[in-house]
Amino acid sequence: MYQTVNQFKKGYQHKFSIIRNKKGELAMNTKEKAEIWKKYSDKLLNTEEPRELKKEIKKLVKLK
Repeated sequence: MYQTVNQFKKGYQHKFSIIRNKKGELAMNTKEKAEIWKKYSDKLLNTEEPRELKKEIKKLVKLK
């Protein structure tokens, strides 16, 4: 309850989504971010080995 009231009190706050390219540089524009996510999801979903997919999912869950 406190969190909900606190969120309304603060109003809208933009959340940043920081994405890095393969070189480790920050992706600044929306098109570049979309392209990075597209390549990542294509690689993740088109893998031959289900183990690779499981490893990636476990890694992502640990990051949150």
